[in-house]
Amino acid sequence: MLTDVLGQIGRPSSFAVRHSVDASELCLEVVGVGPIKLPVSQSTAQALCRVAHPARHGFKDQTRLDGRVRDTWEIAKGSIKVDARFKKKTLNAALARIGRDLGLAPDARIHAQLHDMLVYAPGQFFVPHQDSEKADGMIGTLVVTLPSDFTGGDIVVHHHEQTATFRRSKGLGFIAFFADCHHEVR
Repeated sequence: MLTDVLGQIGRPSSFAVRHSVDASELCLEVVGVGPIKLPVSQSTAQALCRVAHPARHGFKDQTRLDGRVRDTWEIAKGSIKVDARFKKKTLNAALARIGRDLGLAPDARIHAQLHDMLVYAPGQFFVPHQDSEKADGMIGTLVVTLPSDFTGGDIVVHHHEQTATFRRSKGLGFIAFFADCHHEVR
């Protein structure tokens, strides 16, 4: 049986993992706001919301705007600049750890593609959902959380009968999970 074969791999793994790094390793800039100083202050969050638009969500083969499903602000990837040194050094090291912790083969190389930036204001959320495939070969989702002074914002990942809840970290957080997982932002 497949379970027997998988059990012989002998390497612990999870459907969802989190790692944190020192936030000073990230140089981030947003068009219309400028360089983003970390941790994100309330005034910076407000400035980000001013250049954002309400986030849409996928439903079957459609893209919809429905605040009962997804209530958050979105900044398009074309407006976001991330320092190349961060990608090369910090992100690649984090992806290697994430791949190992998700149980991927030791020689597996995973890559991250920037999709967009979300800014959650007080009371905003995204109901449980499963991400649509955004690129060929997509195996999962990587959420990068910026340090800020806020409460709430838990990311909850569901896989079969298991649930993993990730709360904010003091550093730069990397939360990764497989594409078949349902997840939500509270």
